[in-house]
Amino acid sequence: MRKGKTLSTISWLIFVLAILTLLSCIMFSKIEVSGVSMNPTLKSGEYGITDNFTYRIFGVHRFDIITIELDDKTIVKRVVGLPGEKLYYDVDGLHVDGHLIEEDFIDESMIKKTITNTPLCTTGVTLGEDEYYVLGDNRSNSTDSRYIGPIKAEQIKSRGFIIYGDTGSRFRLPRFIGW
Repeated sequence: MRKGKTLSTISWLIFVLAILTLLSCIMFSKIEVSGVSMNPTLKSGEYGITDNFTYRIFGVHRFDIITIELDDKTIVKRVVGLPGEKLYYDVDGLHVDGHLIEEDFIDESMIKKTITNTPLCTTGVTLGEDEYYVLGDNRSNSTDSRYIGPIKAEQIKSRGFIIYGDTGSRFRLPRFIGW
């Protein structure tokens, strides 16, 4: 009698673990940050876990860090413009629908480095109903919507969730991003 109950408990635990593993594979992805376009927020070589699921329910918000599928590769950028918005960038910073929006995650020198000879800084950009405007935090060294244009909602793969270490350090406590 005891042996049958133990076997049943073990079978149940294996089933639960299998379901949890399957759900975690569907809901989360592991990424490695490559490149300097998101410095200082994310550094090349850091690892992270992204949320593949809940952003589809709750949406993508301004300043979320997202992963984007672009030409068979995945890039990491920050959302600055949402569907239907009119964006403009000048020496004062980011303007959305005529209102100056503070970007407190970058230092002031990056605001000046955002100014480029692109529509965002010359005529402004109006986003379509399924378009997002993304920028790297390292504005002087980022291939982003200023050069590739707005991204479509279906190009968004996941939203940043947690960064938990990098290849150059021993161990660092996890830090949450994008929420």
